[in-house]
Amino acid sequence: MKRKLLALAALAALSTGANAALSTEVTGAITGAGTDAAAAVGLMIVVAVSIWALRKVARLFGN
Repeated sequence: MKRKLLALAALAALSTGANAALSTEVTGAITGAGTDAAAAVGLMIVVAVSIWALRKVARLFGN
């Protein structure tokens, strides 16, 4: 029982994450990368919907 409690305590101690203070440049770069990724995903969705719509229109005209 004592070993289980020690193992649980060790696991709990190891599972806590380290929180380091980041400089404003790093924080800004991370935020900018997130914004760029969101824009890229949005563009991919627009392209996919456009292709789907063009295929639907082509089917309506019998192609």
